[in-house]
Amino acid sequence: MSKLKNIMVIMNPSSGLSDSGKFKEKIEEQLSKYFEEVRIEETQRKGHACELAKEASEKRFDSICSVGGDGTLSEVLTGLLDQEYVPKILIFPSGTGNIMSKILKYNQNRDKVIDSINFDEAIPVDIGRVGNKAFGFILSLGVVPDALNEVSNEDKEKFGFMAYVANLLKNINTQKEYNLEVHVDNFVYRGKVDHLAATMSNKFSVIKIPGVDSSLNDGNINVFILKDAAFLSRAKMGIDFIAGDITKSENIEFMQGKKLTIKSLDDQEIYIDLDGDKGLKLPVEVEVISGKYRIYVPKKY
Repeated sequence: MSKLKNIMVIMNPSSGLSDSGKFKEKIEEQLSKYFEEVRIEETQRKGHACELAKEASEKRFDSICSVGGDGTLSEVLTGLLDQEYVPKILIFPSGTGNIMSKILKYNQNRDKVIDSINFDEAIPVDIGRVGNKAFGFILSLGVVPDALNEVSNEDKEKFGFMAYVANLLKNINTQKEYNLEVHVDNFVYRGKVDHLAATMSNKFSVIKIPGVDSSLNDGNINVFILKDAAFLSRAKMGIDFIAGDITKSENIEFMQGKKLTIKSLDDQEIYIDLDGDKGLKLPVEVEVISGKYRIYVPKKY
């Protein structure tokens, strides 16, 4: 293949890149095989990836490479929300979860990921928009995302994914219900909510959600509401997730559509989680952006 014009690498140096100096040289060397110009920018603060993505759009870069975790990718997606021109996106997984890259079947080995990509193919993916923020794979609220948000960057760096697991197990018995009104197109749910998750595809990481007919670019968002906070109900939901059709679980309300609205029915202050990071406070409106973003996929996708 002939080389593509240029790519801006947006790198989060705090996403497990203790060797960021050597890593920059390596990624520039690898990308130079596919692009005439490789420009590498390290993020300096929260929100900086948004600014850099916007600059890449305004300067008509052919592509953007997001180096970091799901939070870095979400900032890149957010920076492109209101841009008319959107560069194609390459994900370089170097964070803790890297869920979006796993959904797209990316190689998780840093030495192999770039050469495994098909730079002739970037597929359209749906993105969720909440106010001025974007998310690529999940919006959620409940004790579990709250527990995940409590994990410090230091623990992520030191313990990796196990830092999430440890904090999750510590909080798994916590019961906290929300009184919500949830609209998905013409469907409405009003009542108690233990957890809510809204996904942009029928996968969570490499696991397909049973019973959900959806894809990365069908224009829909999939909303799951766990109604009962009891531990046994959570366990039953887990069994349904693994062994059956989760949409038919008696304790799950499932809705699918193009627009989602969530609001609290009391004065409780509730925040949503977007791709693993704390997001906005309720009420929120979510819309699906379809056909605007294109992400490179592996040769064996």
